[in-house]
Amino acid sequence: MELSAIRELEPYNIPTTITIRPIGRGTPDSRLPHGLVVDKRHSRVVISWGLA
Repeated sequence: MELSAIRELEPYNIPTTITIRPIGRGTPDSRLPHGLVVDKRHSRVVISWGLA
């Protein structure tokens, strides 16, 4: 589910859960949780969302 899809749910008061997980920079892709991975200089951040 993309961010635009989450915004479309807002008028219907459908609960969504957004999770943000900071992960160590050296963590391989195979060990990351499912979600959007944002690589930063000293860490990786995984953002995931879905219906609550």
